[in-house]
Amino acid sequence: MKKKGIKYSHTINPATGYPAMSNLLSATVVADDCMTADAYATACMVFGLEKSIAFFISINPLMLT
Repeated sequence: MKKKGIKYSHTINPATGYPAMSNLLSATVVADDCMTADAYATACMVFGLEKSIAFFISINPLMLT
């Protein structure tokens, strides 16, 4: 949705209850199952780019190599 020049996504930030405002246009995650991939991709949309990279490094430093 776009209102007054601002694009709003369907992803809701659980901390605010409002649509997530992110510097990401989309997030693609490859995982063993679709539920895990969707959960991580949704988290990335809420986190934004820098926090997403830090998150994945924190759970598995070799994941981004």
